Amino acid sequence: MLYFDRVETHWPLRVQLNIGSRAPLHYTAGGKLYLSSLPAAQRQRLITQLELNRNTENTTTNPDELLEALSKIRAEKIGVDNEEFMLGMIAVSVPIQDHRGRMSAGLALHAPVSRMSLKQARSFVPRLREASAELSVNALE
Repeated sequence: MLYFDRVETHWPLRVQLNIGSRAPLHYTAGGKLYLSSLPAAQRQRLITQLELNRNTENTTTNPDELLEALSKIRAEKIGVDNEEFMLGMIAVSVPIQDHRGRMSAGLALHAPVSRMSLKQARSFVPRLREASAELSVNALE
């Protein structure tokens, strides 16, 4: 995953992922959302080629477990990071779609767990979806 834009919070305690930062697909909310959006054969092939390194004790490194998680993400269309990228950080992500309905980017919310639980982050998904829809429409114009 490549982070290409950010809106920072005014909270002094925050997660800062710099523009241009990169992270493996298998343990970020947006990365897993992207993987879940791929056709099954392509997703399977890519998972077998990825180096599934463990970043935290919550990182899934078993290809079968990851594929199962991706199936759930595909059904919900919500990427989730439950302290898999970094300890103490959660994230949710929704797709931004191109004119063909394919995921072209992701819109994510990240927060320290001391400030927001994963359940609380999920409560922002409807607003993230609204913003995603606006971004998708604007990308078409």
